[in-house]
Amino acid sequence: MTKDYSAGLAMEKSGRIISVFKGNTKYIGVGKVLLDLAIERGGCKLECNDVQMLRYIYGRNGFVPVSTSPLDENDIYYTILKANEDDENHGTRLIFWIFDKGLKEKYDSNKGEVHINFSKIKEFNAEDEAEEFRDSILQNICNPTEELKEYILKIIDDYIFSSK
Repeated sequence: MTKDYSAGLAMEKSGRIISVFKGNTKYIGVGKVLLDLAIERGGCKLECNDVQMLRYIYGRNGFVPVSTSPLDENDIYYTILKANEDDENHGTRLIFWIFDKGLKEKYDSNKGEVHINFSKIKEFNAEDEAEEFRDSILQNICNPTEELKEYILKIIDDYIFSSK
C-alpha cells in the first residue's frame, strides 16, 4: 500500500491476486507497478468483472482469460455494475484469468495492443465451476493433457498483436 493509502494490492499465498487498486493518487503508473509486483511475488491467477477497461489491463499484462461465469445477482456489485456500465455485458460476468509470462514478454517486446476473442472462453453457470476450471489449468500446467494444450492455444492464438 502506498504511504497515502491511495493505492495497494492484496494477494493470497495461493497466487490469487485479490485486488490491485488505485484511487486519487499522485503516483502515475502505480497500478502497473503494483500488478508487476504481484506477478513478481507469485501472482498467477485472478478474476474480475467483465468490464472493458479490466479486460484491456489484464490482457496487456500477460493474463489469459480461460473461463467465465455470470456474477451472482445477489452480489452488490451486480446492481452497481448493471446500472453504470455501458459494456454489452454490463459487468455482470466474472472472467477468470491465468498469467502467461511468455505472452507478457511478447506484448512488451512488440509494444502492441492485445485483442482477445472472448467468444472462445469456456462459459460456466456458476462462479465456483469457472474458478475450479481455471485452477485445474494451473495444476496441470506442468503436465498438460493434449485437450488442455489445444484449449489454451485456441485462446492464445486469438490474441492479435499490432504495433502502434
